[in-house]
Amino acid sequence: MKKENLLLIISILLALFVLLFSIYSFVPKKHSVNETEQEISKDITPTVTEEIETIPETTEPEIKKDLVHSAWIPAWDFDNGFKSLERYKEQISSVNPVLYGVNNDGTLLNRKPSEQSLNTFLTFCDVNGIEVLPTVGSYDYKIMGSVLSSEVYIDKQVAEIIKEIEKYDFDGIDIDFEKIKSTEKEGYLLFLKKLQKELHSKEKILSVTVTAKTRDGTIDTLAVQDFKVIGELADQVKVMTYDYTLQTSTIPGPIAPIDWIKEVITYASEYIPSEKISLGIHLYAYLWKGEKASALTYSSVQNLINNSKIPQEYKSDIAEGYSQYTCSDGATCTLYFQNKQGVAERVALAKESNLLGVSYWRLGSELDLLDQ
Repeated sequence: MKKENLLLIISILLALFVLLFSIYSFVPKKHSVNETEQEISKDITPTVTEEIETIPETTEPEIKKDLVHSAWIPAWDFDNGFKSLERYKEQISSVNPVLYGVNNDGTLLNRKPSEQSLNTFLTFCDVNGIEVLPTVGSYDYKIMGSVLSSEVYIDKQVAEIIKEIEKYDFDGIDIDFEKIKSTEKEGYLLFLKKLQKELHSKEKILSVTVTAKTRDGTIDTLAVQDFKVIGELADQVKVMTYDYTLQTSTIPGPIAPIDWIKEVITYASEYIPSEKISLGIHLYAYLWKGEKASALTYSSVQNLINNSKIPQEYKSDIAEGYSQYTCSDGATCTLYFQNKQGVAERVALAKESNLLGVSYWRLGSELDLLDQ
């Protein structure tokens, strides 16, 4: 091979070597790309994390419905009760006139006022958007024993209730059976089940009034009124949280001490949805003269206190008014009574407990006791 050719070949190889080295030097290394991605990731990640952490947590606000204020109107003082309803028409949204009793054959005992008075009352309620759930009340062990021991009589009573509801277009019915023997529990619950079925088929309301208790009852009405079953069947359950001390007691005592009411609510809420429970509030007083008590309306209490100028106080531990003084004949008189502060505390407790509402016993002669 000639020397010139050899030099040419060597020159070409050197040129190729320089060219390949130059290309290699300008191409980025693979590990350098990865390192760059990691650096970018490090720069970005903390920023994203900080943005997430600074987003405040939001929760839906708790919405509490307004309490339903309901009230009973006794048949024996219907006109006065109606006058009170007219005064408090903006406050009372549901009313329970005690229009019926129970006969021992299952038929309804008529306690209604005249047809004219009742129609005037119903028209007033309709115009003012007040729900009408008349009360069927029974306060006799013997009558309840007769009715609830016979399915024929139970069916008869259900039929008569439905007939009255359809006749007057009531919004439903309130059942207040206060004296039931333990042996009639099955019949009582059967009656409620049958009545509920008929009412709901017609889109009507079942309200059941029950005796207050702080534990499971062992005898008669306290045992018969099974709060769990009633809570399942009823649309509304009115708990009579008063008469802690009965009028028949020979020893004076509070009518509805606030701590006892709280215990009743706690027990009832274990078995009955709180949104179905209406807290009973008494508007009356008991005056003991010695060992015998008489019931007084708020109007009578005010007349007694104002005219006699007897000492009085509000006992915050029971949330009731109280007075003790010497009567005109020298006997010791003890008075437990309701006042505005007591009503306000009970209404506040119903709100705090998320209950359906409150139920006043009773409308008539309460003066300004319900003013808020």
